[in-house]
Amino acid sequence: MAVKDSNVEVRQWIARNGRSLDYAEREYIDNKNVSKSPEKNLEERLKNDPDPFVRACLRENPEVFHSITFVVKWREWFEEASHLGRLALVRNRNVVGDLIERIFDPEDNELGIELNERLELALAFLTNEKALERSRVEYFDFPDGWDAHTTTVLFNKLWVYASRWQDDPGYPLKYGVYMYVGTDDDTKAQIYQKCTDEHLRQAILHGASWKDKKTLKLGMKDNDDFCRYLSYMTARLNSKDLEKVLKSKDTHALSGLAVNESLSIDVLGSIEEKLSELDDLGGARSVERSIERIRRAKPPKDPEDLFGYEGRQGNFLEDKVDFIGKMLLTVQRDLEDLKEKIYTMSTSRRRWF
Repeated sequence: MAVKDSNVEVRQWIARNGRSLDYAEREYIDNKNVSKSPEKNLEERLKNDPDPFVRACLRENPEVFHSITFVVKWREWFEEASHLGRLALVRNRNVVGDLIERIFDPEDNELGIELNERLELALAFLTNEKALERSRVEYFDFPDGWDAHTTTVLFNKLWVYASRWQDDPGYPLKYGVYMYVGTDDDTKAQIYQKCTDEHLRQAILHGASWKDKKTLKLGMKDNDDFCRYLSYMTARLNSKDLEKVLKSKDTHALSGLAVNESLSIDVLGSIEEKLSELDDLGGARSVERSIERIRRAKPPKDPEDLFGYEGRQGNFLEDKVDFIGKMLLTVQRDLEDLKEKIYTMSTSRRRWF
């Protein structure tokens, strides 16, 4: 009924979200798979729908254009589709790296598409939330080493290909990749060193995490004030590096530290004093807000008032939930530190072997 509905929006929805749309019965006749009831193949109906957007929505459906067939039929599916259908195809969560690599490579001639079409397809892929999630997954979160390797190689290549685009029209593509696509620290650092546009360097730092140590180190030395701010906002510094910044007059670096979530209240207090000394009242207020945020998120040392006898008698549900949430945040930070240590040890061991 949905496939035949007169309302085009209903057909668009079922094309994008429908599961098990092919109900046709088949039999082998002369070694050929012949459909006995082609009218029950709803996929074919939607592929031939009079509305072009319905046909495009079907190509975004991961149940119809699924992962196993995508590997061998991506070229056929791409070539037979209109530009609208291709835009939907690259938003399919099952889209394969072979196709995406060719789209992002500005020197590729295999797909036979114009530069403006290539740019639209690349930007459409950047809206593929499920695919981009894989670029930000840790190495040991993958089910096997080969999957981790192929995924890492793909997104490394996308960063390299994006960097090769001319600034105009490639600027929006570079910005989108640097900001939202994950890759390893080495690749980010290499691209950062070659990047002459401070806004694109800022995009790299916006997308960086505290684990991107090489990239952040470059950002800390950047001549651009906002790049230094972003770097110090994200990095985790040792006591020696902190002391060096506190002795400097770099208000942008200090303002970045003012909102750095890894610092303790005592360290933030020293940063506040330094910013006040340099007459940076805005930065000092940022430190005050950070300190207040930490205090609110810090669980009490003695939870007896919440979970003891009196707590059980009173109506303290909200406080108890708040306490548990704060404890979980503390545990989460500890687990992140432990995970980083394990990753560093496993990386060193692989290099040694």
